[in-house]
Amino acid sequence: MTTPPPHRMILDANRRFDSLIESVAETLDVPDSAYEQARQRYESVGAWLSAEGSPLRDARPVIYPQGSFALGTVIRPLRGPDAEYDIDAVVELEGPVGDWTPAEVKRLVGDRLREHGKYRAMLADEGRRCWTLDYASAAGEPGFHMDLLPSVCAGAERSGPAAAGAATAIAITNRTDARRYEWRTSDPRGYRAWFHRRMQVRFDSHGVPLSERRVHIEAVPENGVRSPLQQVVRILKRHRDVMFLHDCEIAPISIILTTLAAHAYGGEASVGASFLGVVSRMGAHVDRSGGRVCVPNPVRPEENFADRWEGDARKEVAFEEWLDEVQTLGDRLRGQPVEAVEGELADMLGESVARESVRRFTQRLDGRAPLLLAERQPAAATPPLPREFPALEPARAGHRQAPPWPDRATQYRVRLHGKVVGGQGARRGTIESRRTRVLPGASLEFEAVTNAPVGAEYFWQVVNTGEDARRADGLRGGFDRGDRTRSEGASYRGMHSIECFVVYRGACVGRSGPFFVRIGG
Repeated sequence: MTTPPPHRMILDANRRFDSLIESVAETLDVPDSAYEQARQRYESVGAWLSAEGSPLRDARPVIYPQGSFALGTVIRPLRGPDAEYDIDAVVELEGPVGDWTPAEVKRLVGDRLREHGKYRAMLADEGRRCWTLDYASAAGEPGFHMDLLPSVCAGAERSGPAAAGAATAIAITNRTDARRYEWRTSDPRGYRAWFHRRMQVRFDSHGVPLSERRVHIEAVPENGVRSPLQQVVRILKRHRDVMFLHDCEIAPISIILTTLAAHAYGGEASVGASFLGVVSRMGAHVDRSGGRVCVPNPVRPEENFADRWEGDARKEVAFEEWLDEVQTLGDRLRGQPVEAVEGELADMLGESVARESVRRFTQRLDGRAPLLLAERQPAAATPPLPREFPALEPARAGHRQAPPWPDRATQYRVRLHGKVVGGQGARRGTIESRRTRVLPGASLEFEAVTNAPVGAEYFWQVVNTGEDARRADGLRGGFDRGDRTRSEGASYRGMHSIECFVVYRGACVGRSGPFFVRIGG
């Protein structure tokens, strides 16, 4: 028995899949410097709000993070002119809610920020709930914007089964129109504690005290943790960002993704197993009783995180589409040869993340090859390729030409759907990249599903391999202009690929990644 060459390795062995998902999670990690910069900035704001001479000083303002920086689930923003980190922070004033009006609290915080020369220049127009400070980017790194949420303690208002979190509940300001404000109740610290309990399942199952994992509920940064749940949430958020790159106003919000993932996390010890478990179980935690979709706040069940969908049916449709796609992610990666993984990851997470993830993954394989390559795919699961299948993959073929356009391919999504539409003895129906075996002589059709704008041009690249194609001078590898659908014939035995490139205003603004077609066998 000989060890299969790397280009034939199949990613169904658990340890290889874990290594892949770990590589993705590492690629999405935020540098420690970003966490430290966020901490410094919100602490500086807090010091200004409570400084000598501040009208807020007697109210003893406390500032603390909420959202992704607090949970340790922040990811690098997608690159672009507007790329920036989003820091969410709570400004909590001392005293019972009855001593304040929401308009007063909102005004006091805004006025104090305007008294600082630097903050006055950075302060955006008043938001419905927050004041926002915009920090410029530096040295090519993403900028920051900090959303400051004015609030007061609301613990005295809590009662019933959720009263255990009364000490952390806050009343937040909410502007209903230009002149009217109201109190809304929230509990970001309670949510953070709940998320940590869900995250701790993995640690507790191994009997490791949290103190040894450097988890501190009020500490920032949280980037010293790297729990499987945090890493899975990061991957899901990046997938969401890529899927809704040009429809961000209807994209599922992070708190919904995070809540469903935390509910679905089953305490798996590895990132790969956690990822597969979460994506397969998330849908079961969506409440569809009562005729509407509901994602309750786990620490305030009366609050529905999906209430923003009311009045905009597109958001619910977008969520259902995202959830449907999420549930396919594991199957799209497992059982794929290494060369196919980068294309799948590019479709899910963007090309730069895919490239870096595969680079890290390949390094892991090189270091652990004796262990990993010993795990052979059972013959019953994937029959061996016939002799006429070449060792050379289309993605590595020398006749595969490089795209001639400037690369801005992360701007629009492109996915290929393939199907057999005819041919003697051929079974009509959908084909899957790499997996489906197509009979020679079959007629194929491919469709590019994309959100590219009207006026975009479509170019197709077919790369054939194998002796049949070489003898017939049919290796191809160039670019053919067409439209969103493409017809091809299954003429040559071997492994081939087809890819769609979307060109707009002279630049490649989207590409599908290679769709691999097996012919013969």
